[in-house]
Order: sequence, then C-alpha cells, then structure tokens
Amino acid sequence: MTSPYRVVEHNSSAPYVLEIVATLDDALGRIVCSAVNIRRPGEGTEITGTALREVAVQRAIDIVGDEMVEVVNSAGVRRTLGGSGSLFQPALGRERSEVVADAALIYIGSSLTGRRPLAEVASKLHVSQSTATRYVSEARETGVLRDG
Repeated sequence: MTSPYRVVEHNSSAPYVLEIVATLDDALGRIVCSAVNIRRPGEGTEITGTALREVAVQRAIDIVGDEMVEVVNSAGVRRTLGGSGSLFQPALGRERSEVVADAALIYIGSSLTGRRPLAEVASKLHVSQSTATRYVSEARETGVLRDG
C-alpha cells in the first residue's frame, strides 16, 4: 500500500482543480482523507460555495483507495484494488481454501477503502451475500483473516 497517496484531479467541466491526500489511519483501520486542496484552474474562474459543495470527498477516497491498495493473487499477479476484479475467479468449481483466501483479500481491501466488504466479496466471487458471509467467517475461523 502506498500511504500517503496524493492525487490531483481536474475535470474540464468543473471550475476547480482538486487535490486530495489520502492516508491509512491505523486508529480507524481504513483509508481517510488527510488533506484537501481546491484551487481555481486559471483566470476567469473562481471557487464558489456551490463548487465546494460539489466536492464529494468520500467518492474521491473510494477512487484513491482503489489505487493505493495493491492485491496479489495466489499466482503472484499484482493489481491495484480498482483493477483486481480480473484476479478473482467465480467461486463455483474452485477449491474452497482458495475461495476463502480470496474472500479474505477482497474483504480486507474493501474494508480499507470504506466500502461494504461483504457485498464486494459477493460481487467479485459471484456468490450470494450469505455465502460471502460464510466464506469470511471461515477465513476468520481458520486464521486467514485477522481483522478484529
């Protein structure tokens, strides 16, 4: 994980340039916004209250978190969390221990970025929410996931 992580974003339709610094906060156990800088891109624009209200810090943290967290699958292939979907094969037909290990990785990465971890496990492994819950519980019981 790269922490702190700095990203500068300028959308041509937005009247500002946004800089966000995200950091892993050990006390909170997740990635948080540690600094926000908003500046106008140049002459003829100003930062207004409306522009400030449009800044979605949590959405930006979700995006930044996807780039901060790196996931490595059992074959040693590395991807950022945002690009990790292709690393995880559907659970059906796979060894249970592999699926449980993948569930733990997905759960940890999703927790760090403030997402709903069980929903992410279910989505990435193509299983129901209750099956995802069982995989995560098994990961905890076997010591693969130590998040408490």
